[in-house]
Amino acid sequence: MATARKAPAKSARKSPRKAAPKSAPKAAPKSAPKTESAGGAGARDAQAAASTFADVASMLKGFKVPGVDIAALIESQKKDVQALVSANKAAYQGMQSLAKRQTEMLQEAAAAWRAAAAELTTKGLAGSMEERTELARKAFSTAVGNMRELAEMATRSQTEVFDLIRRRAEENLAALKSMMGQK
Repeated sequence: MATARKAPAKSARKSPRKAAPKSAPKAAPKSAPKTESAGGAGARDAQAAASTFADVASMLKGFKVPGVDIAALIESQKKDVQALVSANKAAYQGMQSLAKRQTEMLQEAAAAWRAAAAELTTKGLAGSMEERTELARKAFSTAVGNMRELAEMATRSQTEVFDLIRRRAEENLAALKSMMGQK
């Protein structure tokens, strides 16, 4: 008969963990500087972009690649970035106008509800069912009209942004066609 060996009993004490070496505390991530207006940030971004393009342009001019007009390439990329900046500004302005109009609509609706509540309290609950129905109909009609207006505003804003990007893409395509036609 085989005898089973017993595994050695584990100690009730756990072995102490090795302490991790202490390292310098991690620096907090740098956050973007706070700006007071979108216009100021846009001007700084444009200056930074212009500086970056100038740096890249001077670096690329040192490379001589046959058949490639570095200046034209840099100018094209600069126009692409300018088109994106314009599109982003248009989108931001569209969102701002949409939010402003939504706030105005909310204020108008709150004023209408206050007026309706005041009218109902002066007349009491004995007011006619036709008056209540008319109030509900007006509220529904206003809500539908407001939704339609907001949808149209959003569509106009999106169309403007899309047109900016589409025009730049068409310019790029025309430039590409002219370069291909030159060879």
